[in-house]
Amino acid sequence: MPPPGSARLIVQVWTGTLRNGEPASALAEGYRGMRAAWTGPVATHRDGGLLRAGVPADRVARTLIATARGFIAQRALFDDVTAEVLEDGLRGLMSMSVPGSAEAAR
Repeated sequence: MPPPGSARLIVQVWTGTLRNGEPASALAEGYRGMRAAWTGPVATHRDGGLLRAGVPADRVARTLIATARGFIAQRALFDDVTAEVLEDGLRGLMSMSVPGSAEAAR
C-alpha cells in the first residue's frame, strides 16, 4: 500500500499529464502494458472457473486497474483509507448475486 505521501505524488503526476503531452504518452504506454500484464492472469482465473465466463479478460483487467487507481486517489485524499477497507469492499462486491441469474437462484 502506498504511503499517503506517495499516493499524493502519484495523483500529482496523473494531473500533470493533462497539461503535457509527453508524460501523457508515457502514461498511456504504461497503462497499455499494465492492461496486457493483468489480462493474462485474469484470463487464467476466468478459464479456471474462478471468474464468470463470458466477460472479456481485458474488461476485468481494466476494472481492476480502475479500482487500484481509485484506491490510490482515496489514499492521497483521506486518512482513513487502508488496504483492509479495499479488501473488505471488494469481498462484499464479489459476494453479490445478480437477481434473476442462475447463481442467485442457488
